[in-house]
Amino acid sequence: MKKIIIAGLVVLVAVAGGVMLMNGGKDKNKTTNQAPSTATNTNDTTTESQKTACKLLTLEDAKGLLGDNAVLVDGSGGANAATTEDVKLDNCTYSSDGATLGDLKQLTIQVQSGNSDQVQRAYENYEKEFPGTSLSELGDEAYYATEAKQVNVMKNGNWLLVFGGSINAGDDANKELNLKAAKLALEKL
Repeated sequence: MKKIIIAGLVVLVAVAGGVMLMNGGKDKNKTTNQAPSTATNTNDTTTESQKTACKLLTLEDAKGLLGDNAVLVDGSGGANAATTEDVKLDNCTYSSDGATLGDLKQLTIQVQSGNSDQVQRAYENYEKEFPGTSLSELGDEAYYATEAKQVNVMKNGNWLLVFGGSINAGDDANKELNLKAAKLALEKL
């Protein structure tokens, strides 16, 4: 039960953060009479330019990274996609049991796609807020957000954000897991 609650919180925080980032290029002090055009998409329809996270990192990929007992976390995937008129944020979270709570492994991938200018602006804003070290071997541009412990990659106007691991594995092992997941996802992008 604790594992499900933790997984649910990770997905909730990931989606909420993504919605805020999708609007990151807008002036927060400016008021308008229009309501934001943010909606939750409850189906898996996408345009050609909008990507689906669970198709970029599949359950089979997750089993290869987390172990054969990896599962898709309930509430993860296309049903929780956050969309605006021009941008879609989709996430996918996998979990694998461990001997202890500290050994529980989770892996989340988020993809922002659609209007490449808006996605690029959100990526740049995020990088200012959560700086890190450059990862020259991935995508068009990439970095590892040191404090947030996430791999961030821009490729063809799409932003992939990968994070996860386990408490007991340690930062270096978790970073390596995230890099492997990002590389697998990039092959399908």
